[in-house]
Amino acid sequence: MEIEKLVKYLAWKYSGGNKVLQKDLEQVGWEATEKAKEQFNPDKGVQFTTYAFWKIKGYILNHLRRMKKELNASLDSEITRPNDEGELMPITEQAVSKEVGLSEEEKLLLEDLVDVLNERERRIITLRFGLFGERPHLLKEIAVLEKCSTNRIVQILKKCVMKMRNHLKGIS
Repeated sequence: MEIEKLVKYLAWKYSGGNKVLQKDLEQVGWEATEKAKEQFNPDKGVQFTTYAFWKIKGYILNHLRRMKKELNASLDSEITRPNDEGELMPITEQAVSKEVGLSEEEKLLLEDLVDVLNERERRIITLRFGLFGERPHLLKEIAVLEKCSTNRIVQILKKCVMKMRNHLKGIS
């Protein structure tokens, strides 16, 4: 019973409140407990729970390090998308420009409207749509520059569009 509480506590502590990760870490904790049972030597004068604590903590931290390494590797890999034939092709700056697809007139209109946005929102809109002579950026690139997730960038972009739309409604 003590080991069960120990496994659950360490999984909770290192999961950061994420229930899915917590369950994953509990599984890692149980694997560590099994390994601790195999390797425990009572002649060393240490209680099993003390030995198991360090074994479980080590397994959980190693698991988190592996997850981080895998995540970083996937983020660093080249961004691709399927072409017309279904082959994966790298996304280029030209593809981003085509994806954003703004004409020069639309860019000029956006450049006039960014004044209703705060500094961060202006920066994000400018980077995403290639305003003021900037090249259009991928959401991932903007997220790295802003030190946040791509999901957060999308949320900010939606908020910006709403602000600019409301401003235009107020003018007409």
